[in-house]
Amino acid sequence: MISGDKEFMDRLYNISKTFNISENLGKKPNYCHYNYNNWLQINLLYTNFYLQEIFKSGGAIWLNNHGDLCYRLSKFDTVKTSTADKISILFGKIINMFFKIKQNPPKPINELVTIQTMYSIYVPYNDLIIVKDEIFMPTIGYEFIALDASNKLFQRNRFVPSRYLLQNPDLSTQIGDSIILQYIYHISNYHLDRFKYILNWIAVYFSTVSNSSNIHLILIGQYYSGINILFDNIIKPLFGEQYSIKINNDTLKYNKFDKIINEKIFYNIDNVSEEIVVQTKNEKNYKLFLNNKKLTKKNDITNITPLDGQILMTYNSNNIPFINQDRCTIFKIQKTINEMYIPNYYIDTEGASTCTYFKLINGINNDLDNFANILKLYDYDENYAYNYIPFDNDDKKIIVQKKIPEIQHFINAVKNKDMNYFLKLEHSDNELYNNLKEDFDKNKIKQKHLFLSFNAINPDKDITSPKTFMVKLREIDDDFFNTKNIKHGSGGSKYYHMK
Repeated sequence: MISGDKEFMDRLYNISKTFNISENLGKKPNYCHYNYNNWLQINLLYTNFYLQEIFKSGGAIWLNNHGDLCYRLSKFDTVKTSTADKISILFGKIINMFFKIKQNPPKPINELVTIQTMYSIYVPYNDLIIVKDEIFMPTIGYEFIALDASNKLFQRNRFVPSRYLLQNPDLSTQIGDSIILQYIYHISNYHLDRFKYILNWIAVYFSTVSNSSNIHLILIGQYYSGINILFDNIIKPLFGEQYSIKINNDTLKYNKFDKIINEKIFYNIDNVSEEIVVQTKNEKNYKLFLNNKKLTKKNDITNITPLDGQILMTYNSNNIPFINQDRCTIFKIQKTINEMYIPNYYIDTEGASTCTYFKLINGINNDLDNFANILKLYDYDENYAYNYIPFDNDDKKIIVQKKIPEIQHFINAVKNKDMNYFLKLEHSDNELYNNLKEDFDKNKIKQKHLFLSFNAINPDKDITSPKTFMVKLREIDDDFFNTKNIKHGSGGSKYYHMK
């Protein structure tokens, strides 16, 4: 047991005094008031009985802007389209009633048969709302947003809050038994001020899913320190797995950056290297995203889209590229999860209180409802989230930002056929610039153009021998520049083929 852990369990009860539960409830925004499945019209002379029953069952029906019938069988079902007859059968089974969805219900056959009588088994198209388009807006507290006074034309919000976000605060929450609080104390290096900082950083955003923190939280530690547990096992279920994305080197290699971060509210930058960011042509957007939460479209700096969302960064080393240290709080975790104190509540039947990875994950899964409740009741300080206030006493001094050698930038530009890198040659050596362009258009690069272009771009590097230069290229990327890959063209020219 680590010194001070037992004492911390007592401190949790003292921390609970800061919750000010009776004062907080109703004063600060709370996502449990999200108005989901609010599609049923209430402004008709009478509300269709069958629609009321479908609404009560958690289902929904509407028309899209193409005139198609859309439906879902429950609140969290996927949206589908189908025919009126098929949808009538499905919902008829669910509400245990027979009815028909009809575009034009039959007219009364005589004056004794009223419209309401004729409509008694029908749901007319006219009773359904029209969804003009869909948006992704977690900050709006509704699923269906009325666009006109008639309440017939709507937008639909694709964001679906997690069950933890929708959870109502419970005043009987068990603060002292929370293993997640104990885990946060562990990644705080058992410092109470750091513990409060991390708890506050999560709680503000969890309460509203808006106005995300301007400060990124960066955790540095080896695998057994458990730094990945915060995102993988706590943040993802709390905020919604489909809206939480882990971004690593493989993610950047095989996906477009704008697609990666689309419709997300929580981002985990995990061991992303500078080399991969540069190689995948994501440097401009990655820097904008990391330091300003913005994104350019097609690398057009005049076309910038603001983004929202919280950013957690996890690294196994002190080399963290592109960060602005005024926009982050950095904690290095010194101990492993095996050294973490386990409350008595989680001790197994054999009495072992040593923390294992499996025991911790299992305890966290069982504690998520309780922890979500703690976050909703916590008396957070908005300054931590809305202002640029990183934690003063953190570990920024250990950060190293490695500089990529210029020759690596050159190799990346060649392999990516990036003419922007060679743009200054257009004026200083137009012939060489055109030769490079011709090479790239033919998916190749002549060996002599490699040496000439690097020296023209970097005259201060003083590489005088083409042979020495090729040796350097092979030292960095032998897979591409290996002599076995050399092709022979007309006139004795040598070149490398590119995809």
